[in-house]
Amino acid sequence: GSIRGLADAVFSSDAGSTEMSLDQGEKNITFSWTNPDGITVKKVLTFRADSYLIHCDIIVQNGSGMPVNDAIRIWVPGHFNEDVKNRSRFAFEGPVAYIDNNFSTIKPKDIEDKDTYSGVVAWAGYTSRYFLTAVVPDTPEAATLKLSFADHVVTNRLVAKMPRLDPEKQNQQSFTLYMGPKSHKILSRYDNLLKKSVNFGFFDILAKPLLIAMNFIHGMIPNYGMAI
Repeated sequence: GSIRGLADAVFSSDAGSTEMSLDQGEKNITFSWTNPDGITVKKVLTFRADSYLIHCDIIVQNGSGMPVNDAIRIWVPGHFNEDVKNRSRFAFEGPVAYIDNNFSTIKPKDIEDKDTYSGVVAWAGYTSRYFLTAVVPDTPEAATLKLSFADHVVTNRLVAKMPRLDPEKQNQQSFTLYMGPKSHKILSRYDNLLKKSVNFGFFDILAKPLLIAMNFIHGMIPNYGMAI
């Protein structure tokens, strides 16, 4: 991109230590970096004690004498070896996205033939059998997914175009990060489309109501054997 040195940037943090404990409320951590041209990039992460969601504001301040035309790239990697490949035959594991109003899975073996997808992205990430990592734009937006697969690591990159940033101006783009269980009950609490990641394919129309009913019964009788 046009921000020199960003690919290898080392950000500094305003955190007081390398560990953070949050029992209630919320807390912000800001990571900052300034390049030799005077362009400052800040990443402000907001953690909440009662949520798996992490809000992320990316702020670019143009202290240079030239306009900046660039894009924000957020990487979501996942480990994919032969064992994971064999498991995913029964329950998909790999890159996923909700793009153009559709839930999409991308098989790692297909990345070599097609590594770029464009459309209106509600979220993009990586799913394992029980957990999901995803990045969610504040509002679904036209963006590009750029994927790679090497050394047993699949990387799903959300690339969002940044508006032209003139000298002495500032731009902010906001995202939400999710790193937690792939639970329909938990994901349904959030005002976004992440619950679409719990997908049963052809059986979705039958399985979703049954899953919701089972969770409801389990809430009254905390025994999954009885709920089933």
